[in-house]
Amino acid sequence: MRLGAILHELLTGRPLFRAATALETLEQVKNTEPVSPSKLVPGVSRDLETIALKCLQKEPGKRYASAAALIDDLNRFIHGHSILARRASTSERTGGGAGETRGWPRRSGRRSWLWWAS
Repeated sequence: MRLGAILHELLTGRPLFRAATALETLEQVKNTEPVSPSKLVPGVSRDLETIALKCLQKEPGKRYASAAALIDDLNRFIHGHSILARRASTSERTGGGAGETRGWPRRSGRRSWLWWAS
């Protein structure tokens, strides 16, 4: 989660959580969902935002399994390839819904058309 907080701060220019005291900040970390970087800085790359938010998932099983997996996705982004991380569904972000619903994977360029047509 720490790498996600650093990436979030690099994308937004502000700390992920900030409160008057250290105890209040810890309460925010525990109970508050992070604000999407694009809500704070319009134009932030959707893929980088997805990577950062995956790092910041409250449930460890929803985060990257290892630092190597995070590095792999960052390298995919840097080299213009599709990242493996997927955005959380609305029900996952809001905590609603009985089952997990997944949206269409976001792809870019010609490969997205090929993916859709297959």
